[in-house]
Amino acid sequence: MMTGKRKKNKKKSGGLLKRIYSFGQFNLTVVSFALAAVGQYFLYFQKQIMPGFVFFGLAVLVFLLADKSRKQEPLDRTADTIDPRVEVVLFLIIMALAVYFRVHNIADLPAGCYRDEGQNGNEAINIMKGISVDGTSLPVYIERWTQNAAMYMYFIAASFNFFDIGVLQIRGVSIFFGVLCIPAFYFLVRHLMGPRTALVGAFLMAVSRWHVNFSRIGFLGITTVFFVIVCVYFAYRAYRKRKPFDYIMLGALTGMSLYTYLAARLIPAGFAIFMLFLFFREFKFFAKNWKNLLFTLAAMLIVLLPLLQYAVKHPANFTSRQSTVSIFNKEMLHEIGGRYTEKDGTPKNAIKLYADAAWNTCMMFNYLGDGNPRHNLPGKPMLDFFTGIFFTLGFFYALFNWKKPRYFLLLALFAAFLQGGMLSTESPQAYRTIAAIPVVLLFA
Repeated sequence: MMTGKRKKNKKKSGGLLKRIYSFGQFNLTVVSFALAAVGQYFLYFQKQIMPGFVFFGLAVLVFLLADKSRKQEPLDRTADTIDPRVEVVLFLIIMALAVYFRVHNIADLPAGCYRDEGQNGNEAINIMKGISVDGTSLPVYIERWTQNAAMYMYFIAASFNFFDIGVLQIRGVSIFFGVLCIPAFYFLVRHLMGPRTALVGAFLMAVSRWHVNFSRIGFLGITTVFFVIVCVYFAYRAYRKRKPFDYIMLGALTGMSLYTYLAARLIPAGFAIFMLFLFFREFKFFAKNWKNLLFTLAAMLIVLLPLLQYAVKHPANFTSRQSTVSIFNKEMLHEIGGRYTEKDGTPKNAIKLYADAAWNTCMMFNYLGDGNPRHNLPGKPMLDFFTGIFFTLGFFYALFNWKKPRYFLLLALFAAFLQGGMLSTESPQAYRTIAAIPVVLLFA
């Protein structure tokens, strides 16, 4: 009797799915986007969480059904092609747009000079003049107010040498790396998804407020974004093509990334999670590529050697910045007070603080963004209305397909990069999570 009921239920569910699939992929996708737009409206404008979640949940379900309906039909492998001449023209237009957004009115916006920008400029002048910084005239890491690796300051010093000393020359370094992110991201997306999607991806990064803002300020973070892109590019190439060159480049670029902003320290963490995934899901990968993996490790250690030497000699300096803003720093929490302490003034439990920071960080894309006017239009979601929709659907699509290595790598990196905001105060934090920008746009 039970077996018969199960068969009937299976037939009913199978028949229901067939009727849903009969609507076709395109129509189901349109319905999904419509539901997501309603959910986004509630979150983005009305600040109503529950109805936003309900409509987004329905949108994700329909979106996954739309994908399943495609799998019932033969996939057109020629769909993502484009005339090379058209591709070049469109790419150049996107690059021109990216440059415009990053240089237009740069002398007046942002106004003045932020303290961090001035500090970076001063350290660059010290390097230019050979002044000893923390015991050396060629520092790899600068403690004092900077509390960061020195690579960015060397680029500022070069900018000062060519164009004289000034605030615009500091910001010019960020503009350079911000613009450089666009072709880097374009080739990453082209490698993964084809030329048409690559053009969409390049456009999204070219006009992203989150990315544009930090491309116009003399902060170190935008260099990290560039290195995330190229590291992910060579990570995919290494996994797919298994060539020693790709493994060496992956190791060297990962090592070099750690000379940028502190958020880059989470890049190896994301890759480590991915390696653990492969260990359980595809152990033969290690058996066949152990030599290549040694090349990666060796290249990374060679590039990192000066920074590692500094970290060994000055461990307290090397970890001082993350210690200062950590939710585990009870002395700092007591000084800040407010939402970080109980009514009696004692710091809140770290687990509770982490849960609050995790919620704020996850909600910053579509609901309530960074309130610091240096980082964002105060409180505005980090993504625009439409990109927020595509990001959410893309994220849950990747989550649904987590067993596939290409998606798990993105999920691992995303989870790692968000820790910069979840483990520190002032959440949501657009700057400490800046490394997530390329992954967020890949989901979109």
